[in-house]
Amino acid sequence: MLNYGPFQDIRTGTNVMYWSMTGFGWGPGVSDSDGALYFGFTDGVQWGGSKGINYYALAVHPGDVTVVPEPISSVLFVTGAAMLTGRWYLRRKINYR
Repeated sequence: MLNYGPFQDIRTGTNVMYWSMTGFGWGPGVSDSDGALYFGFTDGVQWGGSKGINYYALAVHPGDVTVVPEPISSVLFVTGAAMLTGRWYLRRKINYR
């Protein structure tokens, strides 16, 4: 599979699978909490198995993530100018002793 969509660094090859958070009971008397679905990017296989198997996982977020506000540029500029002025003042004060 060549088109991985928005994902990067997807591992491919034989027995390289990624877990899904969807529960899966693979036999009689086995609950969904014991297993999960997994997906292989190499051949597009999707199946279920025991959560004890060591497969990869992708950290994804369902739906839209809220926007984090960026600090206002003027506040950053004023803070930087105040720090530089304070440093200049302290250096000047130390040199005149």
